[in-house]
Amino acid sequence: MRLFNRPVSDVPSIEELAQYFEKNVTIASASATSGGMAGMLGGLSPYTSVSITADDPRMAEKLLSMILREADDLIRADERQEVSARLAYLRSQIPKVTVADEKQILVSILSSQEQLQMMIESDPRFASTMVDPPRSEERRVGHECR
Repeated sequence: MRLFNRPVSDVPSIEELAQYFEKNVTIASASATSGGMAGMLGGLSPYTSVSITADDPRMAEKLLSMILREADDLIRADERQEVSARLAYLRSQIPKVTVADEKQILVSILSSQEQLQMMIESDPRFASTMVDPPRSEERRVGHECR
């Protein structure tokens, strides 16, 4: 670009990113793959496999980790909103209940929702569990997560 006196950016454009992902990123149901957990289960698995083809395996692993972290953050935010709504509802209903058994059930549900809220805030990976750690194989690095 410099040779043609065109502006050079340190950040890739949307088109460049789209081309890179189209060429290098594969997202498939693990049941369609033969490796990892799906291979052990005879091809039947609910897990999704994300693979990246790259010249630098460390870059691919970093990108996969970033995708996993972003997806986890999105799911965590949605769950945080839902749990907060349930907590607000339960806290508003407990004072209105007069039957002791029903009140105890609501308190138990409230306790479980508060535990879920604690997990949302404190667990490093809330919405996903790494099944198969990042690995390099023939210039491919992959994560399998649920």
